[in-house]
Amino acid sequence: MANKPFRLKPDEQEALREYRLRKMADRLQIPTREERLSARAKGIELVDESSDVELDLPWGYTELEKPFALQGSVVGVISDVHVPSHDKRATEAALKYMKKVGIDTLVINGDFMDMYQVSDHDKDKRRSITFGDELEEGRIILGQIRSYFGPSVQIVYQEGNHEERYQRFLPQAMASDKVRGSSVAEQLDLLKHNVTWVGGRRGIELGKLSIYHGHEMKASGYNAARTLSQRLMDNVLIGHLHRPQSVQRPRLKGDVIGSWVSGCLCDLRPFYFPLNEWQHGFNVVYVQDDGLFNVESKLISQGAVL
Repeated sequence: MANKPFRLKPDEQEALREYRLRKMADRLQIPTREERLSARAKGIELVDESSDVELDLPWGYTELEKPFALQGSVVGVISDVHVPSHDKRATEAALKYMKKVGIDTLVINGDFMDMYQVSDHDKDKRRSITFGDELEEGRIILGQIRSYFGPSVQIVYQEGNHEERYQRFLPQAMASDKVRGSSVAEQLDLLKHNVTWVGGRRGIELGKLSIYHGHEMKASGYNAARTLSQRLMDNVLIGHLHRPQSVQRPRLKGDVIGSWVSGCLCDLRPFYFPLNEWQHGFNVVYVQDDGLFNVESKLISQGAVL
């Protein structure tokens, strides 16, 4: 026979509470001289708040790493490619433009992969591509990007909310023999292609500009750039929203802060959102030695850079 749960009566609960408060007050009370001498005779040293003792608390737990410090003077930024639901013409146009202007660094700013098969959204039953096929296409395209720019261009891949799907849904069984590890970086052979992975929502610092995918700060809305400028009071470039935006605001001392939202390079009419206001685009950031920068926002229409 199971024991019935034991419950204190209200007056007993109050008595217990008062007892605990008294014990707490006793512990906080500054010891008298007699109490100190008596304790010292027992090998115990009582310390009060007036004692000249150095305070050394243990370190608290820090969840986020410091932002990744990126070095580069001409930096291309692409976001929301959503392989294998990418737009071939727009993606190629962006990469060709970046090579033409001579970027030394390429930032893949999140959602390069769509991770469609491991999302929690409704699936298109007509789609036959598997999750393993998605990963294989991502590997192929990353390999082509590395070959196109060559070994001299630094490539940094920042995790987006679509890449985070992988850790949430643990899709090893779905991908069968095409699974290559427990992380997106392993799955996409980033080490093989000499691509630096930036995960954990830590962000990237490029001179005086911060680069995030955008989901980290829950960016949304038609005035996202303005909202970010007011909220962060600093320079930031994000993707995530698929709609190019920018806001620059002068400050009292004469300097200017800006917020930029990049366009996407994915299919503009997916089955789950066929009518939208997405637009193809990318950014090139020119950075000076002192950290000052200029963001060039480029739009793409019908496969041509405007």
